[in-house]
Amino acid sequence: MKILTIDDDVTIQELFVTGLCSEGFDLTQAFTAKDGLEHALSQVFDCIILDNMLPDIAGISLCTMIRDKKIDTPIIALSVQTATDQKVAFLNAGADDYMEKPFTFSELIARIHAITRRSKTQSPDIITHRNVTYDIRGGKLTVGDAPVYLTHKEAKLLEYLLVNRGALLTRAMIFEHVWNMRADPFSNSIEAHVLALRKKLGSPRNTTDSIIKTVPGRGYMID
Repeated sequence: MKILTIDDDVTIQELFVTGLCSEGFDLTQAFTAKDGLEHALSQVFDCIILDNMLPDIAGISLCTMIRDKKIDTPIIALSVQTATDQKVAFLNAGADDYMEKPFTFSELIARIHAITRRSKTQSPDIITHRNVTYDIRGGKLTVGDAPVYLTHKEAKLLEYLLVNRGALLTRAMIFEHVWNMRADPFSNSIEAHVLALRKKLGSPRNTTDSIIKTVPGRGYMID
């Protein structure tokens, strides 16, 4: 998997080499927005990791420029800023995901896998997995031959898990994509909704036969 990192922080870039190359990623590094854009235009990448604080052009502006060039490579934005307005601005500029610095490499790698898988699947209208069929456009779930009612939040959570099946989704990722940026990260909302989904999918507890797996201390996935 080819990754382009655009960040002027030498220390961070060295960490990218250690953390990403050890996972088998093919890494290309840019330390300015200008070089980053040239790489993005001349090569095909599976993911771009873009910092906002660049010496020549702000990352948000570079994100807009990349999208204006019709480059649809998934972009993960990085920033030390935690304000919701900053996140919204980056997402509106075309970023697919947003992470605050400092971050852990385990979560960054999980997000890379999730975002690249999502871009490849292109969210089909109907997803079938085992005995579960979910019509995304219609919001209809069928388990076996029986229709199952879902609340709005359950439907969004199930869609996010199914579209990214095979990828670990951390609690932070689920909060950002299924809830919203103002959600309380310390609440048990995710756990409650996962439990409800398990019941509706035919597995009332966190048993080995449930299609929603818990990865202790990390998050959830559908395998």
